[in-house]
Amino acid sequence: MAREIKFRAWLGGQNRYVGVDAIDFDEDSIRINDEYFFLADLQQYAGLTDKNDKEIYEGDYVKVTSHTPAFCQFGCDKDCEGVVDFLECGFVVTDRKTFARPLFTEICDIEVIGNIYENPELLEVNHD
Repeated sequence: MAREIKFRAWLGGQNRYVGVDAIDFDEDSIRINDEYFFLADLQQYAGLTDKNDKEIYEGDYVKVTSHTPAFCQFGCDKDCEGVVDFLECGFVVTDRKTFARPLFTEICDIEVIGNIYENPELLEVNHD
């Protein structure tokens, strides 16, 4: 089964997200859905949904609850919170400082609890 490729865009000048139907990169702007923008952050869909059936995108802040009872070399046996990023060929959950672990749904519950633009305070959470 092929993974669905789709994007959303954060429009910094308007402080809002928009769904993306088409992307056209012009010289100085990005055309999204027949509108031109100079400040837009494209975020790719990870191909997964959280435990509440919400689509997970790059830039989402997620809470991960593990169901793995034993040690996992990727840290999948530990609960964590972090940002969804695309890193070296795959989506990960990371605090962008001390850890990055694969974004799996088979062995854990994932819940989207915010995103980097609308909830920047979540990035300041202490991850000791």
